[in-house]
Amino acid sequence: ELDAAIAPWLASMYRQHQGMEQGTHYWSVSWLPQSQFADLQGNLNDDSELLGVVKRVLAAQSQAVPADVALAASADDALFATLCYLVANKQLRLLSVWSPTFALQLLEALPIWADDISEVLSNGDWCSRRESLARLNAPYAPKRAVELKRILALPRAALGAELWPDLALVSAWDTADAAPWAQQLKACFPQAAFEGKGLWATEGVVTIPIDGQYPLAYQSHFYEFEDLQNGGILASWELKEGDIVSPIITSSNGLLRYQLDDRVQVSGFWQGVPCLQFLGRRFGVDMVGEKMSPDAARVAMTQVAQQLGLEAISLMAVNGHEHHRPRYMALFSQENLNTPYVFRPDIAAAVEKELRGHFHYELARDLRQLEPIVAIVAQDGWRMCQDIAVAGGMIE
Repeated sequence: ELDAAIAPWLASMYRQHQGMEQGTHYWSVSWLPQSQFADLQGNLNDDSELLGVVKRVLAAQSQAVPADVALAASADDALFATLCYLVANKQLRLLSVWSPTFALQLLEALPIWADDISEVLSNGDWCSRRESLARLNAPYAPKRAVELKRILALPRAALGAELWPDLALVSAWDTADAAPWAQQLKACFPQAAFEGKGLWATEGVVTIPIDGQYPLAYQSHFYEFEDLQNGGILASWELKEGDIVSPIITSSNGLLRYQLDDRVQVSGFWQGVPCLQFLGRRFGVDMVGEKMSPDAARVAMTQVAQQLGLEAISLMAVNGHEHHRPRYMALFSQENLNTPYVFRPDIAAAVEKELRGHFHYELARDLRQLEPIVAIVAQDGWRMCQDIAVAGGMIE
């Protein structure tokens, strides 16, 4: 069922972006949190398994980065190896990631690890990371090591175009909370076209990008939709432009009328098939793929508050800006505080520890897509929470 969505997506991609077949591709793997690396034991979480056998063989021949990077001993070493392979490969034509913050993080790490990357490429050896990356063959590209030093001396805006001059397409989320980060990523690669992702979930696929639109992947599952204005249930052929709905999927993996926690709007039709624009999560927050649910936030905040004799007020999402990645702010209240508010790194660490028990949050932190939590204890936490909301546009 997933392959039935992937095949037309890839066909559209190759049709629209000339030259993609002449170079290599980077498809970001489905990473695991640091705490689960030791449990891999050679079993990869390989996205290519979603493809048919023939497509899998063909895809393996074009990959710039082997899926085995996921077998590194740590998330940092896996990211480092990924950068080494990408820098070594000047013929990169496709850069496909889920969250744009992941690609931005790779670019930010490049000057930090530049000397180590140059050493690896010059010698074809992982050097100080040899033990962690023992299952991988280090790339050997001494000419690229020399080029890297020259490229890093250029203005940052020229970095992407100089590293991969033939890059044809960048693919990443570009709607809802990901929109500002997608704009930053576009600016990093002026030589390449940009394509947003369709709507994919762990449970199945809803839309795929085709010809600049995002039609329903109607050949993959059976779809129904909850009308979020009146609660009615609609079939896909009953959707009208402008409808705001939540997808319900029935699939061959055993899901029966499973409702996704997503809001989408019917933006039009492609050859009679409804096209859907992702608006965001219905009940949780998902800035970079962390999928923070209200229950997870409540349990973590309550646990810490009870331990320290505080009142838990709110766990707020802070979407960041050009120089800072997104993060969460934990707000607590304590009446007998002798100052209006105080930052508490110890409380932030306690909340962080609780939230790291959730797979997607831990993964986002390990991949540095989220900054560490900030914790504030205020005399009047409810008033501070209201002031923050009003400053963000809420009517008091």
